[in-house]
Amino acid sequence: MAPSELPLEVQERALDHLHGDLKSLKSCSFICRAWTHTTRLHLLWTIVLNTEHDAIRFLSLLEESDQLGTGVASGVRELQLPMGDSYYQEHTEMTYELLRSISRRLPVVEVLYVKHFNITAFMEYLWSDDEAFNLQDAISSILVFPRLKAIHYNYLELRSTSELLEFLGAFPTVSSLHAHNISDHRRVEPWPLERTAIQDFVARRHQGCITIQDIMGDNFVTRLEALSELLAALTVPPFDLRLKRLGWTDEGMVAGWDDFLPVLVPMFRRAEATLEHLEFAFRSSDVWLEHLDLANHCRLKSLSLTFRLSSRDHWPHVPLFLSRITSTELRTVDFHFYSSEQHFLREFFDWPALSDALIALHRKCLTMTVTFYFCTYAGCGTTGIPDAIDPLRVRIASVLAIGMRVVVDRRVVTSKGGLFTDGWIPIVSKRVVLEA
Repeated sequence: MAPSELPLEVQERALDHLHGDLKSLKSCSFICRAWTHTTRLHLLWTIVLNTEHDAIRFLSLLEESDQLGTGVASGVRELQLPMGDSYYQEHTEMTYELLRSISRRLPVVEVLYVKHFNITAFMEYLWSDDEAFNLQDAISSILVFPRLKAIHYNYLELRSTSELLEFLGAFPTVSSLHAHNISDHRRVEPWPLERTAIQDFVARRHQGCITIQDIMGDNFVTRLEALSELLAALTVPPFDLRLKRLGWTDEGMVAGWDDFLPVLVPMFRRAEATLEHLEFAFRSSDVWLEHLDLANHCRLKSLSLTFRLSSRDHWPHVPLFLSRITSTELRTVDFHFYSSEQHFLREFFDWPALSDALIALHRKCLTMTVTFYFCTYAGCGTTGIPDAIDPLRVRIASVLAIGMRVVVDRRVVTSKGGLFTDGWIPIVSKRVVLEA
């Protein structure tokens, strides 16, 4: 292809917009040699190893790249471990040796997805009764990721949450922990948490503690105690909880947020000097909001609240919760509404009180943007984009009158996600700035 008259930086910026379109990226990689580097970065950024066969093929690619010097390994930033369910128990040794060979060729992986991976079998394979044995040394002998920043636990069934912590202990550089769809079954003796062993391992790598700044998750589907144990364990050495981002939903939990408060409130207060981003989703009752006071969280920059609506839902405490915010750094407040209907604007809020709370926030944070997301589910009799603009304009007229920036995003969503997406994603979307 003849060289484009556009500067290469502009061409690369255009290619960046194709980051989720693998087919187009592959086509572009063959069209112009100058595009090879950028397209390869996007194509290789996330590698999913669903099966042993995937792992074997990817290892072959890495070995060929080493010989040719094409730099495939330097483009991989996110890796999903191959599934470790019962199908693969006959080949565990082969699976783990493949992982060892692959991980040693991926020096810049930053995000590790542990999805459907049998952590229990992995640890039992590594275990030794030798007095000098250290489980974290054994894990890091197979999974070598010196720059790892985040671990995503997805769809795991465990004997106890100690297994998550023992695994986490092998990666001292991790600061972000995501946990989704975790089942904790005490049908057998739980795996013991060896804090001293983890501490020794971390110290030998010249780090005092594993500092967790980001916790996101949902769906601890069997025992609330398991979630409480996990979060409480992160507050004491060899872990150090200094939260900048906290996001959790109660969907799938046996108990609601009220039963979770004894763990949530201390963790929330502990983050008063550090918390910048807060995300929560709600059931039909938000009484627990009375116990969360944002008055001392002076670094808060973004707040996201999600509501799944039914005909009887009502959240009277949301305006009070917002009115307690004192941060002058707040930049975004997002309200996400999910419903199977298209008529969203019922009186599930005290709208005058909500408007007063938003106006008070605007006086402290003049550049703040409020976004209302109205999402309806595809396949539920949906005929088009939800109509919520005019009803919302009436309900928050006083907010619009003072010049606050208000955005309305209306979507039809589906649950069919991408490589790692388990939530709802938009298939149709319209976004407008609401004016008085």
